[in-house]
Amino acid sequence: MKAFLIGLLFLFVLGFLLCAGIILFPFLMLLVLFLRILIVLALVIFSIWLLGKIIILFFEELRGGKTGKREQKGGTMAEKEIGVISHYFGKVSVGIIALNDTLKAGETIHIKGAHDDFMQKVESMQIEHADVKEAKKGDAVGIKVAHPVHEHDKVYKIIA
Repeated sequence: MKAFLIGLLFLFVLGFLLCAGIILFPFLMLLVLFLRILIVLALVIFSIWLLGKIIILFFEELRGGKTGKREQKGGTMAEKEIGVISHYFGKVSVGIIALNDTLKAGETIHIKGAHDDFMQKVESMQIEHADVKEAKKGDAVGIKVAHPVHEHDKVYKIIA
């Protein structure tokens, strides 16, 4: 009798698992289909992003963004990275540049970032609220900027 009950219990569990498998199979198939759709969608989004990056790099090369040369009316001009914007005071339109090279009043700079891309002449500079004519590597200088700038924007010196 004990063997009969064990056999009956085994058949009952096997039948339950078989029924559960038949019932759960469509849900598992839907889950697999959903995962396939997510993978394809991720690949499409990645491909679009990669294509955009390639197009941006192509046009930056055309305009000389990576080579450090820009076209101007008289020909090309070279640029040298001299620092980054570390802070911007919006009310007075002053950008703080952390210098990694020298900068003199009267020189032309190019400020380029994710949102900014303009050139201007350095009219005056200050270090700790004192006017200076020249700043060296390691100084943090404040200059009046023509347009709003953002932290981490690159600052280039235009070399004639």
